[in-house]
Formats: sequence, structure tokens, C-alpha cells
Amino acid sequence: MLLKCIKNPNSILFSKKKGFSFLEIMISIFIFSLMMTTISVTFASLFENYRNSRAIQMNLENAQFIMNTMAKSLRTSSVISSTASSIRFYNYSDSNCFSYKFEDNSLQVALVSIDSVSYPTVEERKAQCNSASLTYSNILTNVNDANFSVIQSSEGTPSVMGKVTVSIDVCANSGFECSESVHDRARIQSSVSLRDYSSVGL
Repeated sequence: MLLKCIKNPNSILFSKKKGFSFLEIMISIFIFSLMMTTISVTFASLFENYRNSRAIQMNLENAQFIMNTMAKSLRTSSVISSTASSIRFYNYSDSNCFSYKFEDNSLQVALVSIDSVSYPTVEERKAQCNSASLTYSNILTNVNDANFSVIQSSEGTPSVMGKVTVSIDVCANSGFECSESVHDRARIQSSVSLRDYSSVGL
């Protein structure tokens, strides 16, 4: 067998083909690791963006439902008091006093029913709504900001029908303030015309 190998210079023992050197193998491993790291980072970023988009979409749907409910009540109400982050109003249709406010990264609501027998006139009910003690509960979390802009109805020449503009800024992350990234937040806004005709003398 040995004699055959010696006589045949093209045999495996006398092959001139070389394998990879240790340096070449290390460079290959480094390039492969770099590519896998880049792919992993890109995939993680895409997954995070998708998760944030889904969370924002769900929060927007909840915020839209709450805003529609609020607008339905506001149309048949008179605004009792308001600030940039809160509003209190009396609803003529069901004799309820509503209050919404933004606090601790959440939108909160309180409701109290005004007894029309104990307070027979509208002015008495509105006064009771203004002085009522309210207990709030959270109805929307992951809120970065909520703003209420109010134009009160008033008599005059010409008379002015009131309008309320509500904007809600929702976040993707639970329990944290919104980051400055546009991918982590979204805003919805709606304007509602009041129909408290008695406040303008109609």
C-alpha cells in the first residue's frame, strides 16, 4: 500500500491542496457573527414596532369609543366648569352630572344622578352638579395627555352656541409616559356642538 502511494504522487498523502488556515476560520466566524447580530437587531426592532403599533391601535379604539360616548352626552348638556385637563357638565336628557379629568396618565370619569324632584328647576340641578362630591374611576389608561377646550353657550347679539373640543394623546407602553418617538404615541380629536338652547335664550 505504501509503495502504491509513493509511486502515485497524486494520492492523498502527496496532495498539494491546502485547507483553511486558523486565521481564515476566525475571520469567517467573525463575519458570520456580525451578520447574525445585525439580522437579530433588525428583527427585534421590527417586532417592537409591530407590538407598539398593535398596542396603539387597541388604545385608539378604546379612546374613540370613550370619546363617542362623551360626545353623545355633551350634545345635550351644559358645561358647568372646565379646565385644560377636566370638564364637568350637566346632561338634560338623563339628569346626570358627568365629570371627566386627566390624571396620573389616565382618563377618569365620575357620574352622579341629580334628583329632579328635590331640584325641580334646571338651574337648581346645575348648581347641585357644580357642588356635588364625585368619586372618579379610570376608564382609559396609557394616556399621555387629555385636553378640553370649551366655548360656553351665551346670550347676546348674536347668541353663541357652545362647543367643546376634546383631544386625547394615547401611548403604546403601559404604566409609562409616552416617549418622544412618533411610533409610541397617537392623538385623536373631536369637536362637539352643545344644544343647550335655554342658555342662549331659545
